[in-house]
Amino acid sequence: MVVPVEHRDRRTAPAGPQRQGAQTPPARAPLGRHRSEDLSTVADPTPALQGGLFRLAPDGTLTLVGGRSRSSGRLHFPLAAVCPWTGADDVEPSDLPRHGRLWAWTTVTAPPPGYAGPVPYGFGVVEFDVPGEADGEVLRIVGRITVADADALSAGDPMVVVAEELPTDDGPVRTWAFAPDTGGDR
Repeated sequence: MVVPVEHRDRRTAPAGPQRQGAQTPPARAPLGRHRSEDLSTVADPTPALQGGLFRLAPDGTLTLVGGRSRSSGRLHFPLAAVCPWTGADDVEPSDLPRHGRLWAWTTVTAPPPGYAGPVPYGFGVVEFDVPGEADGEVLRIVGRITVADADALSAGDPMVVVAEELPTDDGPVRTWAFAPDTGGDR
């Protein structure tokens, strides 16, 4: 699901009501080093919904950007400054595979609050074989699917990451989705 939201930094945002004597959790490692480069810009007049999630080549080919921990070699999406598997802060940006397999899916028939895109729409999980991971390890990513008819999809269907444009109150935004892989990238 892609919903435009106002982002605020929880580390510096005013705290809401707290129990007396409650301790503030320690701040996480800053994400700034990974967000200094806007990975989603090309000569495209449509702004990205959120920077840093993908690279969009001039030919329209979209690649999701995850993170890989240097110490563990584990891959994750979206990119974060800390490895979600080990807590190590040695994460580097890593382009993810573009082609995967459909693992689970459904059809969303009612728009969530703030969503101005078409309804119904597909939503699901695509799994990717990841180079460098142990045998049989896969990375599963949840996202919107370009096919709304759940009956038109089957477990194991080949999928590809594609660029999509979604309407918002402030104009269209560029985002990503999964589409059936028919052999020709779109």
